[in-house]
Amino acid sequence: MRAMTQGTPVKEFVKEVLPPCDKPMVCGTLGDEKTVKIDKVSGKLATEYTPYTQIEEKKYFSVHDILYYVNTNDPLGDPLSDPTKDLNIFFGKSQFRSGC
Repeated sequence: MRAMTQGTPVKEFVKEVLPPCDKPMVCGTLGDEKTVKIDKVSGKLATEYTPYTQIEEKKYFSVHDILYYVNTNDPLGDPLSDPTKDLNIFFGKSQFRSGC
């Protein structure tokens, strides 16, 4: 390989400048992170009656299908204002649940 490329000019790769991204799944992040307080005894959400010694904080991700974040008619456009009204999400999730 060195013998074949000897004497040819070296070309550097041009670094791509990507536009800012506001859609978590499209940008490569998992989803929105949420911290909740859990009752250690019951394993349910802590209430105001849960003793502070029995509360632990856990982090969860709100993860959806990529169709939740992307407008199928304009994938590079603004995110959906109400993703639950998109029929592609409804049919995609119903097929996923039924195992089709």
